[in-house]
Amino acid sequence: MFNVIIIAVLALILFSLSHINSSNKFQFILLFSLSFISIIDNLIVLFAISSRLFEFGITPNRLALTGLNLLVSFHLIIISKQLFLLILRKVNTNNVLNSIVSYLPIYVIWTSVVIFLFPIIFNFK
Repeated sequence: MFNVIIIAVLALILFSLSHINSSNKFQFILLFSLSFISIIDNLIVLFAISSRLFEFGITPNRLALTGLNLLVSFHLIIISKQLFLLILRKVNTNNVLNSIVSYLPIYVIWTSVVIFLFPIIFNFK
């Protein structure tokens, strides 16, 4: 459930930036705060999943979820950095949007690994 919320936050940031007034600093601060809180939330979830991974062993679901949460954490950190630079007026909204969109191929690669390699790695269990 937490992953759905985090992905919804990513979508919210993307859609908010595409329709935002470029001079409204307050909205950028809100988006930065949202991304920062999402990073903290995602790190808590990542810790919980990792503890289960070490306590109960590796399963395909746990490994796929851990990988996804790592990717989302890094992506949120990149977005937060760009939003912070946007607040300081060092970049424009296109830079933040590019940081969101340019990460999508990494999600496709991870999805491909989970779909095509995990069955082989885990002997189709």
